[in-house]
Amino acid sequence: MTHRVAPDAARVRMRARRLRPLGLWRGGSIGRAWLATCAARPGAIALVDGDDEISFEALCDRTLRLADALRSLGVEPGDGVLSQL
Repeated sequence: MTHRVAPDAARVRMRARRLRPLGLWRGGSIGRAWLATCAARPGAIALVDGDDEISFEALCDRTLRLADALRSLGVEPGDGVLSQL
């Protein structure tokens, strides 16, 4: 079962008006920000787990493969996804 969660548009606009002048929100999505970070620093270390180091390029590849897998299961942009570790 898929549930869509749509934020109240008026509340989003109000927050944007407060955060944009402070430079805290530029109107983009977290996905676009992630891809821009990966493109700007592909060889930089993004994650360290003990002796393992994962570059932004490798981690970006993993996130894109996860997104593709979720889409193949019917998850669409705008759908909420919960992960419990």
